[in-house]
Amino acid sequence: MIEKLKNIFSACRQSPGRVLSFLKSNLWGTLAFILAFLLGLFFINLTMSRTYAVKQLKSALLNLESYLNEFNLDLAYDNYSTSSIYTQPLIRFTNFELYRPGKWALKIPELRIRNSVWNAGRFYLILGDEQILSFGKDENITITADNADLQIAANSAGNLELLLAQIKNINVKNYFKIQELNLAGRRVGTHNNGGLALSVFENHLEAKNITLNGLLNYPLSSGISRIYAKTNFVGALNPEGSFTAAMENWLHQGGYIGIPNLVVNWSPLLLVGRGEINFNERLEPSLHLMTSSKGLTKLMDDLQERDFLERKGVFVAKILLANKSFKLSEEDRYSSVITPLDFSDGKISVENITVRGARQTPRSSTTLTPLKQP
Repeated sequence: MIEKLKNIFSACRQSPGRVLSFLKSNLWGTLAFILAFLLGLFFINLTMSRTYAVKQLKSALLNLESYLNEFNLDLAYDNYSTSSIYTQPLIRFTNFELYRPGKWALKIPELRIRNSVWNAGRFYLILGDEQILSFGKDENITITADNADLQIAANSAGNLELLLAQIKNINVKNYFKIQELNLAGRRVGTHNNGGLALSVFENHLEAKNITLNGLLNYPLSSGISRIYAKTNFVGALNPEGSFTAAMENWLHQGGYIGIPNLVVNWSPLLLVGRGEINFNERLEPSLHLMTSSKGLTKLMDDLQERDFLERKGVFVAKILLANKSFKLSEEDRYSSVITPLDFSDGKISVENITVRGARQTPRSSTTLTPLKQP
């Protein structure tokens, strides 16, 4: 190969005609040299991009940790390793934890992060087949799933551009199972808000075939066919500085979360709606939905029996709903109704009637925990 390269450089010093004839007679050797040269450039660029991506990730993790600390949350891990070799993950964490001190912790035994060969700003988070959610020292909830991978892509300014995930066969032991969970988000353009162009990040979240543990004290039925929500995050968060300051600036510019489409199919409840989520100066959320549903009063009755909703509020709200409800078919067991649903200041309202106050708590703390088998 070296001799051929010497001959190539020697021929280049001669006339162009001789160079062309030499290349024709040594076509395969020339192509091999060009290919090796291009591959060398590719792997050098790949190594440099992965090194840069590792620096980006470390910086992003530091920013994330500072954001979490504002909400009394934190990150921890036993150890981590980085690699610039493409066949290896960019970063590998052992016993990665997201936790609230003294309250709860989500533990991922092994978290791996890779990036795309063609786009250094696109990352793949591989969560593994099992995670553990713990409350204190005694209660641990094991979560298993197939293909628990998440794709994230950001632009050079650090703003999120793409979010993708499809996780199957999620099993939250002793609580519920989800056959399929889909998540998709992308930046889709701008929204004009009083002459101010605000960026829009569109999200789609869908959970299919949810089966609740039969020993739980749940309302309605044990099977939820589908929950789907399309949301629009209107306005951009500045990744620099504190998260609280970024949220305040986002709100000042008119930021909010729109909900163009919401679907809940939890037999006998069938609900569709649209609305938005706004925040006050204390960054507390308020939700307003305009819904069309069938079986809503059945859900209200079940939640009242479990002391989640107030008896008086449910009684008044049901009277108002009865005056405007209708049946699409004589065979329908439950009536359909169009009504607003609101959540604000810790209160839940139906038809503008408070059915759950801000300080109300169920009489029994066991209503949301598995019952012991006999």
